[in-house]
Amino acid sequence: MTTESGQSREGFHYDVTQNAYICRNEKLLYHHGIKIEYGFANHHYHARVKDCSICPFKKECYGNKRRQSLKFSVYRHYHQGMQERVESKEGKRMKGRRMATVEPVFGSLLNYYGMKRSNAKGKQAAHKFMLMAACAYNLQKILTHIPDPKNKVQVLPSQHLLVLYFVLRYVVQHPG
Repeated sequence: MTTESGQSREGFHYDVTQNAYICRNEKLLYHHGIKIEYGFANHHYHARVKDCSICPFKKECYGNKRRQSLKFSVYRHYHQGMQERVESKEGKRMKGRRMATVEPVFGSLLNYYGMKRSNAKGKQAAHKFMLMAACAYNLQKILTHIPDPKNKVQVLPSQHLLVLYFVLRYVVQHPG
């Protein structure tokens, strides 16, 4: 009997050769196919009713049901790989960096720049809406950045205004 790492649940272990889970009572939960429920594809494993009816672990294992059943997402190995990457040292560092740099921007866009809902229809229009909000956010950052503490108002030089004008004009004309 060989077990594959990453495919276990408390009280059960996976047997690769039989494509089945084995419970504490050494009974098999057989694979009954992939079913799509609510748009999600899941593997379904069920024990035999006669095996579960005489099981000494019946109450703590599955309660008042007729038999034990398990279901797992067909993408479970991708989820586990992602979880391992997030919990790694590099993943924690990147998560902290994202929370410090990207998340505040999205929070500002949602709360102060009207990005909770988009009135645009279609991907291109929504993309244009997002680019315009990002331009507004960046413009606000440029205007509020004061290199000299004595200077209360900063006026953009005409070259920067021209660049900003052409960027905004390009975004409006070419949304994709």
